[in-house]
Amino acid sequence: MAYMNQTYGMEVSAIDFVDKKYIEEVMKKNAVTDYNIYEEDFTKFNVKEHKRRYSFVASWGFIEHFDIHICKKIIQNQKELVEENGYLIIELPNIRKFNWMVYRICNNELLKIHNLKVMNLKFLKEQVQMGNQFDILYCDYYLTSFFEFNPSSEFFDRHKNLKKLFRGIHKIAKKLHIDNIKTSFFSPYIVLIATRKSPAFKP
Repeated sequence: MAYMNQTYGMEVSAIDFVDKKYIEEVMKKNAVTDYNIYEEDFTKFNVKEHKRRYSFVASWGFIEHFDIHICKKIIQNQKELVEENGYLIIELPNIRKFNWMVYRICNNELLKIHNLKVMNLKFLKEQVQMGNQFDILYCDYYLTSFFEFNPSSEFFDRHKNLKKLFRGIHKIAKKLHIDNIKTSFFSPYIVLIATRKSPAFKP
């Protein structure tokens, strides 16, 4: 939210179950004043009664924490919040294949709170294109390997040596221009960007 506000001058809003004081502290720290917080559970959020629609609706690392049925509902609700010609952005981790093995060894507890079935390009495309209201602009894996996972996470705070190793490998990959080789086996993230279509012209 702070990045979008400071970089693009956007008024930003959050729908989050977290205590809004936490978000307010972050906004204050980043000198963001034009924002709204809806302290609610998005799985129960009444999108139809929420009158506002937005130019950008985005979620990062969110949908993969729910079972497949709730995940579908979340995506549909996100779609409904996008205004005409607006954008939908969904980002989630790709904890499958080689990355699953890394998590299994290094942080098995984290695997238990993720639904690996939704980490699937076909599934995401089908859900977003359902109803034929959105055009997908991008849907693919992002970055090269698990070494790109957020080095500021609590896991790396507890494993300082791994943090140094991963950051070192990341710097080398960037220097060699091999830091964004997209593959389902190694890429740590999945990103989808779609835009809501304009209504068909009716004379």
